[in-house]
Amino acid sequence: MTDSGYELDPGRIQNRIRDCYTATVRTQNPDAAVVTAGLYFRETDRYDFHQTRVEFPYELDLREFDWAREQGAVLTDGTVEDIDGTALAAASVPDAWGCEEGDVEFDRDGSDDA
Repeated sequence: MTDSGYELDPGRIQNRIRDCYTATVRTQNPDAAVVTAGLYFRETDRYDFHQTRVEFPYELDLREFDWAREQGAVLTDGTVEDIDGTALAAASVPDAWGCEEGDVEFDRDGSDDA
């Protein structure tokens, strides 16, 4: 139950990419277990991913990781999956943000709620 007294939908997943470096995932979906972040590394001009089993709510900030800062990593997308790897919700960074081309220092609020 929320502060306003409304029941939370246990299946809903809020998967928000806030800017080129940060994402927030909130859910009470009992199947949600893993977050996979798609990454672009400017330093080496390659794409890869970072996958981790998490507890929700989950906050990802690439600037907290030395390896991400050193290689100029930015987010390209984020996916919430169940333990078997089935995608439950996904969000992508809009091309218009230009994350792969340069630094974006301010907060964006791209959201994709499933």
